[in-house]
Amino acid sequence: MQAIEIGMKTINGDSLAGLTEEAFSHLHRADQRRWARAYLTGLLSVDGKKSLREMARVVPSATNATYGLQQFINSSPWDWTPARDKLAVVAERRIPVQAWTAGILSIPKRGAHSVGVHRRFLPKLGRAVNCQVAAGLFLGSEEESIPVDWTIFLDESWDSAESRRRARIPTSVSSQPLCMNVLELVDAMLGRFPGSTVPLVADLRTATNISRLALELALRGVDFVAEVAPTQPVLLAARRRAAAGPSQPNGAATAASVAEPDLRRLGATVSSLVRLPGTDLGVTPERTYRLLTQRTAAGRTHYWITSILDRPITEVLALARHRGRADRVLRELELDYGVHDFEGRSYPGWHHHMTMVSAAYLYRNLLAPGGPGRDRWFDAGRQSA
Repeated sequence: MQAIEIGMKTINGDSLAGLTEEAFSHLHRADQRRWARAYLTGLLSVDGKKSLREMARVVPSATNATYGLQQFINSSPWDWTPARDKLAVVAERRIPVQAWTAGILSIPKRGAHSVGVHRRFLPKLGRAVNCQVAAGLFLGSEEESIPVDWTIFLDESWDSAESRRRARIPTSVSSQPLCMNVLELVDAMLGRFPGSTVPLVADLRTATNISRLALELALRGVDFVAEVAPTQPVLLAARRRAAAGPSQPNGAATAASVAEPDLRRLGATVSSLVRLPGTDLGVTPERTYRLLTQRTAAGRTHYWITSILDRPITEVLALARHRGRADRVLRELELDYGVHDFEGRSYPGWHHHMTMVSAAYLYRNLLAPGGPGRDRWFDAGRQSA
């Protein structure tokens, strides 16, 4: 199969066809698989906004390609879960996975009818806007961070029957704290790779109910390293409660108030033992966590809470760097892969689009000509067939 040349870009037809056949083999109709490949080609080759009309221009020999792409992504009822399962397997056999990373994605929207849209303050914009908020799960190695799964946050405004009908939200999906969306992603990974866990690295600076997530991860045997806000409530560990003073008789504090005295005294990186409020529910022993605080040369302070107590600080902070890698990929997805360009409003359409975004990113970074180990991917695919 020849390479597809579009402008200055070249897409290897063999590897793109191989990925399409692997990830979308559950689509029984050949025309659906053809539209899957066409959508991937559009995401990979169109510069600027990835509108359906622009992507349709690069579909060779297709009649009414705009309509075909629209039907495939918005109206066709295909299940995205098997495709994401395959993407995770492809990525896992291509890179040495060191962490599962949960990143938070905010997508500003002009209207209020697209699934998940609600009013929220976005720090990067400095104001409150209508937006969607999603959690993505990345497989991370020392060099790569590959997106393989997504959930979209629904606040209580999306519990109304009319909103759910209009956005085609399944009855099994309901509003919940963002941390529980992250837990859904973890559970999906545990289902894909049973008995094979790596630490979860998460950006939870805008999340609530972190205590519940920590407890649920402990019950699943999954360690975590989570960046939290400076206002994150913590409880002082037993050895520090006596020094809490009358204003903090129960050791109640925040991440910032616990770390600040040690930062002034000890330097740029400090470690404290803390508990999380609400995690002693009578079903598990009281758990102690480590609060790691870093002050960078630029004057920024990062707060990390981790369940990993028996490894050196340097190793935990090395894991924490996976969050930065995932953040860089999120920016790439926004700028180059059409994350912000989905024009539909439905829950299935959004998930279809994000699945294609993940597949396009995986192709370009792991399978495209010149990418690392492309031949090994095909060898591994033949061996597992």
